[in-house]
Amino acid sequence: MLADDRPSLIKLDNGDNIVAIILEQTEQYITVSYPLELVRQEISPTMETVAIRPWASFTDDQEIEIRQQKIVSISNLKQEYVEGYLKMLFQATQEELEVPFDEGQDARDLDDWLDDAEERINSLIDKDDIKIH
Repeated sequence: MLADDRPSLIKLDNGDNIVAIILEQTEQYITVSYPLELVRQEISPTMETVAIRPWASFTDDQEIEIRQQKIVSISNLKQEYVEGYLKMLFQATQEELEVPFDEGQDARDLDDWLDDAEERINSLIDKDDIKIH
């Protein structure tokens, strides 16, 4: 496993860039949880933006195995993007987690909601040391 169980940036040989938490690595496979795909979109010839979407959107599986042969590189996600990834993860799994958040609530309620969602995410991926705020 990579340092700190942080989200990893995984580049595949087909050009896909995904962000996920690596749960296990063997000689033949890595097992990741909740992979999100980074998709570059050109706005103009000199500008682009990056969209994030579920990588395997047609499955309910929470853990996905990727063959090592298909991986070009693995690196830790920059720390400045970790919180954003985890927030996207919460949004993507909000229905599954059954932790709805009303945007009209104040900041204290948001902290409580994040704590509750963090506990539920950690229980799903079996990690106790991931902090999102």
